[in-house]
Amino acid sequence: MSSNKAEEGKLNYVDRYDMAHVSLSEAKEQVILQIKSGQTRGCPLFVGESGIGKTQIWSSIAKETGMGLTAIHTAHYGLMGAGIPVPTEKEFFDIALPSIFPSNGTKRIILFDEINRGAKYVVNMFFTLMEDQKIFNYTLPEGCIVAATMNPSTGQYSVTELENEVAFRRRMKWFFISPDFKGWLKHAETEAFHANSRGVAKDKPCHPAVLSYYRAKPKNIYDVKAKDEGKLFCCPASIETVSEDVYNMEAHEIPIHGEFALNRIGSTIGMAMAAEVIAHLKDSSVTLSADDVLTNFKKVKRAIKNMVKNSMHEQLMDLSLNVMKLLFATTPDIDKTSQNFILFCDALPLELSSNMLFGMKKIAQENQAEKYMYDFLDELQEDDKWINLQTRIDKDYRSIDESLKKGD
Repeated sequence: MSSNKAEEGKLNYVDRYDMAHVSLSEAKEQVILQIKSGQTRGCPLFVGESGIGKTQIWSSIAKETGMGLTAIHTAHYGLMGAGIPVPTEKEFFDIALPSIFPSNGTKRIILFDEINRGAKYVVNMFFTLMEDQKIFNYTLPEGCIVAATMNPSTGQYSVTELENEVAFRRRMKWFFISPDFKGWLKHAETEAFHANSRGVAKDKPCHPAVLSYYRAKPKNIYDVKAKDEGKLFCCPASIETVSEDVYNMEAHEIPIHGEFALNRIGSTIGMAMAAEVIAHLKDSSVTLSADDVLTNFKKVKRAIKNMVKNSMHEQLMDLSLNVMKLLFATTPDIDKTSQNFILFCDALPLELSSNMLFGMKKIAQENQAEKYMYDFLDELQEDDKWINLQTRIDKDYRSIDESLKKGD
């Protein structure tokens, strides 16, 4: 399946169930509002492709709100997992719940991870906990919330189609999550990034050299093409593994850019992307970086000219997308960035420049940076080079339009 078809299928899924389609950043803000408001009605449910960071973002939410996190892997639960009968003098029997359920005075997020991998009868047992904060004779302590994650019920996943369960559907607040570089970057720069590690990476941010590669190529945080081709693929979850691998190799004095490192990183994200990462770890100057485009265009000018000369359109398209994603994820100082951006656009073939600009609003919206986009465009309009570029693009489109009319 091509990435275009995969995207089309994803949109059809979202439209079919009429879900809110948000970035991880916005989903996080939605949940934090719910926690701050003490709202228990409507259990937040993050739906999204494997590895985009649904579970990791809950760790970040817990840390940011000062709550604990209890992850319940629903697929592992049977009848025993939801409690067992115990004798009691007052009633016929009571239910003893697993010790992971929080006791009074604790504030925790109860996360049903991959909830649609569990059997329907298991999920049904937790219905009242999701909506009423109760299960059997147990009441969730005040200040706790229940949440869930799941993969979409499409042909790519072996899951229960909970979307078709009316009783389940009405209890949830459905958020379909898209890969989000801005949210991932913010998370990667914090101590919560390796919160689940038990080794040297614990409580550290993403390894600086690994983070440098993905800042240079933000598009690569989720390798849709490799995933759809059935290969090992890079995703936010696997980048966490790669970062921990690099910390561990350094701690054991193993070179982070040798063959051992290549095989170790390649075992997680595939050998093709691992080779790129290793090359960057060895010498970051070999990576044509979106960061460099926006901060020091002169540094990459020659390389881009060679790509244009050799008609490397696919690589130029990837670079353009990386530049746009980084621009609106990080919203750098407009005065310092606008000139580099103009020089970059001017160096590209007109078709690529225009396509990039037409896609600007969508990427800005994904990063909740529309105001920044309008301020950025206002600054560009003050520059004669930008006005000349727009004139050339307009002239080129007029020429194409006239040719099509003549062909008719």
